[in-house]
Amino acid sequence: MEKAEREAALDRNFKKLIRIVGKNAGGQYSSIWSFKGGNDGFYFSSRSAFKHLKVSLHAINNTGYFAFTREYFLSKQAEGKTVSQSKSIHEWHLPLPSQLGAVQVASIKLPSKYMVSEPHAYAAQGKVLIFEIELESAMEIGIFLSNEGRTTLEEKFYHIGSVPLFVVSIDGWFNVNIVVRSVDFDPAVLPLTQQLNSAEVTQLVQLEPGKSMHGLNAMFWNAPAAQETLQIVDVGATWAGALVACSVR
Repeated sequence: MEKAEREAALDRNFKKLIRIVGKNAGGQYSSIWSFKGGNDGFYFSSRSAFKHLKVSLHAINNTGYFAFTREYFLSKQAEGKTVSQSKSIHEWHLPLPSQLGAVQVASIKLPSKYMVSEPHAYAAQGKVLIFEIELESAMEIGIFLSNEGRTTLEEKFYHIGSVPLFVVSIDGWFNVNIVVRSVDFDPAVLPLTQQLNSAEVTQLVQLEPGKSMHGLNAMFWNAPAAQETLQIVDVGATWAGALVACSVR
């Protein structure tokens, strides 16, 4: 398939919602990540937590939000399990692009070693883009903001080993570039037990004391300061729920 035909197929099949998943050499899969643009910004989440958590990059105030979904937040309020008046777990001012080039606002790494899921039905239905990753590597999904046109910007992305898989234009704001590539992964970046014990953990599934539960996944993220890049490492996979922990800075 020629480049123009491939791009036309991508635009046709993933016009409203882009789904991306990693697959390791053992035939196991990562979580599915979904991405979409809207009139007021850009949104993405892991399927394992998509009913609970999402990340939004807002055009109105150039601010990123790591937040509960409205439905999940209201349900927890009704249960009396949150006293917060805000859905947001974390907010930060986004780094802004120059007229040329692009600036990275988010990085999602899915380590091949920790891909544990069986194929989701979406894979057979052609509703997800699958990227095969070597065992000691990770699939990185990069989110970039840019002002520069796609044609000249693609040449610059070649220098980091990838080109935008998708470019989503947000009216009155920037272009959002989704880039996927394979990168080396050092498990030492994962938080230690003592770090997890001191981190603020967001638990999205009920864990019963004294009982083990298999098939969960965890997302570790860096609570970025203003102008910093959101860094997420997604470990494991499940279609039922997730245990999310904010890493210690």
